[in-house]
Amino acid sequence: MVGAEVFAAKEATMPRKKTEPTQPTRKPRTDPTLVIRKDVKGNPRKEGTLGHQSFSLIANGMTVAKFVELGGRMKDLQWDIKAGNCHLEEKKSKK
Repeated sequence: MVGAEVFAAKEATMPRKKTEPTQPTRKPRTDPTLVIRKDVKGNPRKEGTLGHQSFSLIANGMTVAKFVELGGRMKDLQWDIKAGNCHLEEKKSKK
């Protein structure tokens, strides 16, 4: 145990580097301006789950940002996209 005590004492006396908080460098995975389109009728998620609640918030043509604003969870949206319950598309511009 003597070696461990010496190491702990040495570590305690070493100056610590000050680290600045950094901004996240990762870009959002999903563009918030994309539009959600349902590919199924009704809600395919198990009733009483958070996934069911999130899917029930989706209205055809709703943006991802609006979905999140209403309380939808991104991990549920991503799960539904992979499961084929809905898909994302770019918003059509008005001409």
